[in-house]
Amino acid sequence: DGADGALAGEDVLDLVAGLVDASLVTITDGADAEPRVGMLQMMRAFALDQLRSAGEEDMTRAGHAEHYMSIVEHLGPSIRGPQHREARARLTTELDNLREALEWTTGPGDGSTASLERARIGLRLCVAMNGYWGASGSISEALRWFPRAITSADPADSVELARCLTDLGRFERLSGHIDQAHAHETAAVEMWRRIGPQPTGPALACSFLGLIEAERGEIETANSLFTEALGLARAAGDLNQLCSVLIN
Repeated sequence: DGADGALAGEDVLDLVAGLVDASLVTITDGADAEPRVGMLQMMRAFALDQLRSAGEEDMTRAGHAEHYMSIVEHLGPSIRGPQHREARARLTTELDNLREALEWTTGPGDGSTASLERARIGLRLCVAMNGYWGASGSISEALRWFPRAITSADPADSVELARCLTDLGRFERLSGHIDQAHAHETAAVEMWRRIGPQPTGPALACSFLGLIEAERGEIETANSLFTEALGLARAAGDLNQLCSVLIN
């Protein structure tokens, strides 16, 4: 063991080999041809009971959620780039782990600092998964997790919450829930205005709300929002964001 109790690399390999020999875990090839270690359901349940008995479940789940948050935040931008196939394949492989992390981070909280930090990770996970859910047509997943994350989070203005409201409104519009989309996108635009200038987010929220207002027949309001979105995108100097606004 290291000074912090962590296992050295060779110790981990020996431990996994011993578990495989005892038929307690399985080894399969991942989408990237790298081996993946899977735990049998019986062992998973036993390990969870042991963590609960030791009072270490929340600490372990937090580490798990933060690990997969870092993975999806790293891969998320690649969904729209030349490596989109590889990024989607990796995230598809990790879906069970990501859903487990989302289940824990978007669950009911008690208002404590630890609970609010857990909910903040849930917001970040949802924002990072936004591109994957859109590219894979998983609108139902987005409509499941975004509301949970928003409900669990601190209602105070924050970039993470504003991004979740923005993305939820977009998915609700795509699924035909215009009234809900209008409410959430309006809340997003108002929050972005209170937060102030940001490199990404405000322009897209105004643009999405403009689309919703146009579909509701509020053409003057829609044009005003599109003009605001265009100005925000230009001020941010973000070409991708500017293109998205112009396309809308």
